[in-house]
Amino acid sequence: MQAVTSMGIALAFDPFNTEQKWNDRPTWQKTVLILHLAVVAAMFGLGMGYRINKLTFAIFGC
Repeated sequence: MQAVTSMGIALAFDPFNTEQKWNDRPTWQKTVLILHLAVVAAMFGLGMGYRINKLTFAIFGC
């Protein structure tokens, strides 16, 4: 989960020109940012799913 947090925080620090509006950005920059967000969301979902399964096993033993 620490990796997800670090990658999520990295989205706040846009590596591209921050003064450029979203609609004016090249398509490849939009694609990179959206893929980065998708990877962070997937890793967060998998991490939370793993924690819930681990907790369920600890409580119910199944």
